[in-house]
Amino acid sequence: MLDTGKLRELAPEEMGLLAGRPDHDERLFAAQVGRATSLGRVAEPPFLPLLDLEEALGSREPLAAVAGMTREGRPVVIDLLAPETSHVLVVACHAWGKSTLLRTLVGSLCLWARPWQMGVLGIDFSGNELSILEAVPHRIAPLACDVSEAASLLTWLEEETEARLDRQIASPAIVLVVDDMGWLADPDQASSLRRMARMLRIGRRAGMHVLAASQQPLPEALAPLLDGQGSVMAEGRDGPTRGVFTFRTRGWRTTAQAAYLPARDLNRLVARISGRAHGPGRTNVQAGAGEP
Repeated sequence: MLDTGKLRELAPEEMGLLAGRPDHDERLFAAQVGRATSLGRVAEPPFLPLLDLEEALGSREPLAAVAGMTREGRPVVIDLLAPETSHVLVVACHAWGKSTLLRTLVGSLCLWARPWQMGVLGIDFSGNELSILEAVPHRIAPLACDVSEAASLLTWLEEETEARLDRQIASPAIVLVVDDMGWLADPDQASSLRRMARMLRIGRRAGMHVLAASQQPLPEALAPLLDGQGSVMAEGRDGPTRGVFTFRTRGWRTTAQAAYLPARDLNRLVARISGRAHGPGRTNVQAGAGEP
């Protein structure tokens, strides 16, 4: 189990974003709190509930999501507002924990970003893996659960992105969550693949961010999606413990156990999110593209 008691005794700067320091300018970071935890070896199945980790780390800036913890007990947090880590692409074999990691990132983002600061959209053909999106006040539109709905959603996002770029606005943020991207490898979906690639390439300038998963081996048609700058790659590797990912971006990498949202904590998380959602209103995303 995660020993969080001593984490609360650390100074806030020891758990904050380390970006901008001369010796550590990545926004994907491992905060130096290993001495205060007892996670143990990654090879031994750890229990790392997201809410326990969130309580230990405390509040932070919106759009900085907890992903998990390294074997040394260092939390991995991804700041979507930083140019190097604007998107997260998760690649792993079946049943490795891709959907779990996506849910963790979404839950963490929604916990600290208010609905007027960030909206979320989802593509999930199963209709089950991203059901958390249906429960949070940040949701802009219902889940896209088939190819037609997904293609329409990407078309709307492209139009919204262009409208924002024309008006030079980038807020509120919009986060698209995709589980998974395999459908984009279909030759009939070339237009949707192009739209996704463009969003990964220029979306950050318009406040657009992507959290997406895909199976290993990655379909050849999707390889260009991984070549763009500004994306964190989270790769599941063969090993004794599911849910362990290597997170990497340009010039930086670490291996960590993904935090997870057990079913017993889901209602508790949604209650906390709803309790923090008071303010000027829901996300107003229409820069000119109409309704999604």
